Amino acid sequence: MAKRKKRNNRRWYVIAFTTALIFCLLVFTNPGKYFLYWLNSQFGSQKNNYEKITKVGVTLPDGYSIFGIDVSHYQNDIDWVRVADFKSEKFTVEFAFIKATEGTSMIDSYFKKNWNETKDVGIPRGAYHYFKPNVNAQLQADHFCRNVVMSKGDLPPVLDIEETANGIDKKSLVNSVYIWLQIVERHYGVRPIVYTGAFFYETYFRGSIIEKYPLWIAHYYEEKPATFADWKFWQFSDKAKIDGINHHVDVNVFYGNYSQLNDLKLK
Repeated sequence: MAKRKKRNNRRWYVIAFTTALIFCLLVFTNPGKYFLYWLNSQFGSQKNNYEKITKVGVTLPDGYSIFGIDVSHYQNDIDWVRVADFKSEKFTVEFAFIKATEGTSMIDSYFKKNWNETKDVGIPRGAYHYFKPNVNAQLQADHFCRNVVMSKGDLPPVLDIEETANGIDKKSLVNSVYIWLQIVERHYGVRPIVYTGAFFYETYFRGSIIEKYPLWIAHYYEEKPATFADWKFWQFSDKAKIDGINHHVDVNVFYGNYSQLNDLKLK
């Protein structure tokens, strides 16, 4: 009887440990998160069942007339027809940047859908790669190029760089980012855009070769971004509400007019 009790206790320990391990893998690792997003996209009950949104819900910066959004799997399933029709005061969605890849193997679970449907509704689109500084830059660039097919009228590819890593100094980070930018520029025949935060840019890229690339700067809840760099896009909030999207979304302005925006596009 005692042996059977010990055996049962051991079995419960194994079950509890396995359950905890699976939970951690699903919640705290990227593959697990993407698996959950995939399940939600396939079987989720709230697909396209969104409440009508009429107000963007954030203060729009003065002096700009061209607004856009950027999205990833975090926004889940998006109704792009409703996004294209959305209008709140002077805000309409005139461009959309879409997460495509990360590192050397990950593809955003909603990239293909978002990429195709933005084109279907006539919203100018761009694709971005989330850069991992401790991973080979050439392999990351190759991964992006393999999975993103761009066409005439698309916005340039974007490198999203928001973090550094232990053991990587400023010079090494700049060199690694520059490798990615060069490979992608040769592949698509257009100079990529660099996305980063205002403080990150001033800390790591000010005065470097990265300054020759178009800049998309992130700085929230301010009248203007805290940088003297010339920027093309400014991500000014991460709390906007857009009809057709059931989650908060990042919103951006373009510094220029429609002709200048068109000049950036792939020819």
